[in-house]
Amino acid sequence: MIASELLSFWQVNRLLPLADDEGFRFGRTDTEVSGMQVCWKPTVDAIEHAAACGCNLIVTHEELNFPPAYAGADFETGLCGATARRVKSLARHHITVFRAHSSLDRFCVLDAFAQTLGLANPRMGGDDYAQRVYDIPPVPFRELCGRVSRCMDLPALRVRGDPDKEIRRVGLPWGGVGISANANFVQDFIRLSADALIGGECEELPFLAARDAGVCYIETGHAASENPGLRFAAQRLEAHFGIPVAFYACGRPWTLLEAL
Repeated sequence: MIASELLSFWQVNRLLPLADDEGFRFGRTDTEVSGMQVCWKPTVDAIEHAAACGCNLIVTHEELNFPPAYAGADFETGLCGATARRVKSLARHHITVFRAHSSLDRFCVLDAFAQTLGLANPRMGGDDYAQRVYDIPPVPFRELCGRVSRCMDLPALRVRGDPDKEIRRVGLPWGGVGISANANFVQDFIRLSADALIGGECEELPFLAARDAGVCYIETGHAASENPGLRFAAQRLEAHFGIPVAFYACGRPWTLLEAL
């Protein structure tokens, strides 16, 4: 296959048209693909992993550039620091980059997060894609925290809430849905009577809003909440194209102080 044929996967799975935040971001679209990598973000480590695996096409969920275009920066403005190092690595290894963001969120990312947590049969709000809450057998919040830690294989979580509060309904602000820029999503879960939120990335403002609304909160991490869906996407891409598709699990970009 050549890189531009990647879009046949999106066509077969009815994921077209692409959103404005998706598409080819770097490299040639007419290159012959030797292998493909799916990752959460094309960090330098992810790019080097792709090259070591013989992959010259990366499908990334998050943007290549920092600052990203949606923050008002153009490509030239970002060509220093992180972007410069990423582009240098991509160019050295002749790797093409394609971003698949909201289409993969709808296709598998949210569902895989729920499945990883053992949740099924959501109640739908006004948007069946994002406004979902899950009824669960009553469980103390402390026990729910332990369950999430085990299901996600995360030894440390950021949490807030009464450890003894009985949780019957949870919402999933996966990925970056829980950041303050997406406050309406967080409010939707509260409006749908969630007792607790199990999210990806969270900031202090949503934590405070949840606290004052009487809602418990568990933060797993942006990449951690989306990696299960991206692993599934890699498997589906490999089956569709019949070429090797590697998955690179981006980890948390920080370390606990006691681990230093």
